[in-house]
Amino acid sequence: LIIIAILLVIVVLAVLIYHRYHNKQVKAHFNKIIEEFENKNLSQIESSLSPPKEEIAKSVSGEKEISLPEKTVSELLQKLESFENGTKFTTKNFTISSMASLMRTNTKYINYILQQYRGKNFNEYLNGIRIKYIVQKMINDPKYLNYKIEYLSEIAGYSSHSRFTQMFKKEMKMSPSEFITQLTQKDEMGM
Repeated sequence: LIIIAILLVIVVLAVLIYHRYHNKQVKAHFNKIIEEFENKNLSQIESSLSPPKEEIAKSVSGEKEISLPEKTVSELLQKLESFENGTKFTTKNFTISSMASLMRTNTKYINYILQQYRGKNFNEYLNGIRIKYIVQKMINDPKYLNYKIEYLSEIAGYSSHSRFTQMFKKEMKMSPSEFITQLTQKDEMGM
């Protein structure tokens, strides 16, 4: 009986230590996210991920090489920044064709620009800016902290609450509810 009690105490202590460690990790990661988002707009966050590579951009796309003049690359990057500052990406069922149409170019060029200057394919890029958009909304406007996660997913352009949660965890390394809890605690301490 004493041995069982000792083992139970050890297990409880181990769980408490792990819980405390996990909370510290979540808080440290949360603070890093907040620092990244404060005083920056979405295009600054996205464009800081990968700097421009070369004057005349070249890439291998399948077997054909894409070669874009510097002027075209520059124009597309400006359009991309404008796109990131807007909210068109929150449209449900937004596709690379939709983006190409908005930017008045073709999908190959969009793919190229995203790969070379954002380091992501279209789906990774779209999910990233959607999540960053909703995180920025929650940081800048406390009323978003009171919304249900399902509603936040709709605002971000997701048709599925579970897909939003999955992408949020992938992008932010914590669940939406953990993020909201941390942000609520930060706001309460700041008041």
